[in-house]
Amino acid sequence: MLCTAGSESPTTLPKETQRVVGDARDTLDKHIDVRVSRAEHEAVRRRAHSLGITPSAWFRAVLRDALDSRRDEVRSITAQASQPRQSPLVAEAVGQLRRVGVNLNQALRRGSAVDGDLLLEVKASVDSLRRELGDTTR
Repeated sequence: MLCTAGSESPTTLPKETQRVVGDARDTLDKHIDVRVSRAEHEAVRRRAHSLGITPSAWFRAVLRDALDSRRDEVRSITAQASQPRQSPLVAEAVGQLRRVGVNLNQALRRGSAVDGDLLLEVKASVDSLRRELGDTTR
């Protein structure tokens, strides 16, 4: 947790304002004000945008890396950003297919399917389509 100089002990925020930070749950309730030039501000904004994160998230990653040499958050964020992203429509289709697959698995385990061989064939087709759409979950 980050605290500004002279600040009191952290207050507890409602659960919805807490975020998972690093490996532990921290409440992001303290601010650090830093003055930068327009060029620096624009560079931070562009860099964060290119990584698909907010300027605050990018700054926190840089700050944590600087405070603890064992961390490597900036590299991790950069690696994640270099992976191609699904379009929202494809992501929604993958989610729907995943739910269909879960339902098929449940029906197969319960034995409530009329034709087990047909169910297995449909399940294999759904899994194949999910992989083609880029779903990496199992």
